[in-house]
Amino acid sequence: LYDGGFQVLDVREPEHPVSLAIVKYTMYNEAWGVTASDTDGLAYVVDYFAGIHIMDLSDPAEPAVVGRFFTPSSIVAAAVRGSRLYAIGELSGLRVCDISDPSAPRALAASAINRGIQGLDVAGDRAFVTDRHQMTIYDVSAPPAVRAIKAMPLPGVPRAILVRGSTAYLTADLSGFHVLDVGDARSPKIVGSLELPGFAYGLVVEGDRAYVCSSDAGFLVIDVGDPVHPKQLGEFRTAGEPYAVALKKNLAFVADGPEGLAVLDVSDPAAMREVGRAPFEGGEGFANGIALDGDIAYVSDENYGLRGYDISRPEAPSLVSGFETPGEAAGVEVAGGLIIVPDSYSLFILRARKMGTQY
Repeated sequence: LYDGGFQVLDVREPEHPVSLAIVKYTMYNEAWGVTASDTDGLAYVVDYFAGIHIMDLSDPAEPAVVGRFFTPSSIVAAAVRGSRLYAIGELSGLRVCDISDPSAPRALAASAINRGIQGLDVAGDRAFVTDRHQMTIYDVSAPPAVRAIKAMPLPGVPRAILVRGSTAYLTADLSGFHVLDVGDARSPKIVGSLELPGFAYGLVVEGDRAYVCSSDAGFLVIDVGDPVHPKQLGEFRTAGEPYAVALKKNLAFVADGPEGLAVLDVSDPAAMREVGRAPFEGGEGFANGIALDGDIAYVSDENYGLRGYDISRPEAPSLVSGFETPGEAAGVEVAGGLIIVPDSYSLFILRARKMGTQY
């Protein structure tokens, strides 16, 4: 039952059913289906959040969980480092997989589940995960062990995170942009901040500049040359809602929410301008992630899946390929010829056959 756990009823008198037992088998208990075996006395419960739970019904008054098969829930972000794929999701925690054979990914490790997971980056043998309240640093050096080193409360609602050396850059809704010293994983600290209104989505750092997508302020360029005193260099109001960004030389390719793909000239942060755009046909998509691979921009669309654009002419990006996913695509990453798409209850590993063809 929804939020009611697994229940056993005595129905020998159909007009007067009697409850024999209730088992709360996990934190949220949102079962969507159950089947029982007549031969082994087992029941198999399929839960929306927590996978498959196997119940021993030999004593109907005291059913017991004898096995579990956890499945990832709401995958929202992924990162690839070498042959390892890291993924995070609502009630999934941090997952580590071996993708040396991309067609047969192999689970290596998983952390405890966590609510409200938002962002992920991996640097060396450390994984940095944000949720609605904090940043948690994990030691991922020795799978299958995943060990939390430090959970650090943060202002606002932490979202995107990028780690460069001993410095982490982080966005937080209703707070803004923060620079953290993470050189000592046991004692990270905020060293600089820039207050921003509204929601702070995507983040890219290149050199002494950070590029931030904000719901209220638009697309921002921030000088991080002095990490203690980050300062805004410029802003640009896009036609949609900037959600993610990828850079190529002096161009910023922006996943612009309902308005598709926008291309900005950011050579002068104080005078940014739009130089190209590829709107979604029919106005029904929502671009929320972007990654570049040569002259192809891959854009995740939560209402469709993955779209590939030829950006060899930035002033006129053209749609050349697409891959429809069953859930809601939440981002995209390109690494080693692979395209990784977190898709709510799935994680897709794709390879482009050729520009303009299917994946």
